Amino acid sequence: MRIGSGLRAAGLALALFWTAGCGGSGGTGPSTNGLYVRFRVDGAQVEYTSQASLLAAFGQAGNQRSMTASGFDAASNFSLTVFDGSVITAKTYSGYDINVGLGVAVGALLVYEDPGGTVFSAGSGTIDHSVEILELTSSIVRGRFTGTLKAAGQQDRMLTHGEFRVQRVN
Repeated sequence: MRIGSGLRAAGLALALFWTAGCGGSGGTGPSTNGLYVRFRVDGAQVEYTSQASLLAAFGQAGNQRSMTASGFDAASNFSLTVFDGSVITAKTYSGYDINVGLGVAVGALLVYEDPGGTVFSAGSGTIDHSVEILELTSSIVRGRFTGTLKAAGQQDRMLTHGEFRVQRVN
């Protein structure tokens, strides 16, 4: 009997170690690896800390440059994308428009799917949102964001105190 109890205790300890080491999934505590996406929606805190979801990817098609950062958990998800006609750098991207002279989109998009499955966004047709990239290295992207989120048939939602520190994948 003592061997069985010891194995169960070791299994429980291993399970606790594994979940703590993975950084959680949407918890409100600090991430064990320093990566996060967090913000407030109408005053309610949302935070993603699962390292598998905290990524930034960069893209280019002709003159169009972009960077998308994301975070998610089992109940909701968030992404932000910045667009420019030149290399994405540490600066503020706001609004969203087409630069006809360059033939590219410029600005930022924010998208949040809440736990109820409603998708809210700030982007085309809105101007009161911004993404500020504060740090951009070969391995990390860090910044801040804010804006008014909209969804058809829903009241607007205020996104404030947005900040992210995610792993750069390319």
